[in-house]
Amino acid sequence: WLPISDGLPREPVNVLLEDPHYPDLLYAGTARGVFISQDRGEHWDLFGQNMPSTAVADLEILDKTSELIAATHGRGMYKLGLSPIYEMLEHKLDPAKNWLFPIAPTPRPWFNALGGEVDQRTTLKLDISFWLLAAQPVTLEAVDDKDQTVWEKKLEGSHGFNQYRWDLVMREVTSNLPYFIHYREYLGAGKYRMILVQGNQVIGEQPFTITKPESPYRTRD
Repeated sequence: WLPISDGLPREPVNVLLEDPHYPDLLYAGTARGVFISQDRGEHWDLFGQNMPSTAVADLEILDKTSELIAATHGRGMYKLGLSPIYEMLEHKLDPAKNWLFPIAPTPRPWFNALGGEVDQRTTLKLDISFWLLAAQPVTLEAVDDKDQTVWEKKLEGSHGFNQYRWDLVMREVTSNLPYFIHYREYLGAGKYRMILVQGNQVIGEQPFTITKPESPYRTRD
């Protein structure tokens, strides 16, 4: 028997999953989230961003979409894309460097003609994945074709693989006042650049595209 708990919190591990494509990749579901090991359990890191500190009951990989699905306490479900990790391993990218991975095109949500509200069936998040050689605060910046920053997000980056899923909301106005109309401004269709910044230094940059929305009422062939 060999210990494989270096980096895991001192709490029960509810599920341990071996990646079907890369056996050295292990995923652990614990009482406070998901952890990943890239060396078959010798070292572990917290996996991803934006997942609440909750007990993970089960893990499964969907081969069709290369996504890791986590089932949590209270019947919660979370997913995280594994494509950037597979790309890093396939192309043997240097883990001693910081990396911002390519970003897949994502459609803008559809707005209903009546009331101009977003059709929630069409809302998709932009998966932003990056690798950090050390835990550090970072900032994600979306820049338009005029070099204007249209959105930014400050994160506490973890060592290793990180992923942030952006809902494309640039600005949100809310209030507890009665009859207040809540407002969300979404990123428009077009070409942009995503920049990963640490301090005053750019450590990664990738172009990305927001495509025009598709009507949920359109008849598909």
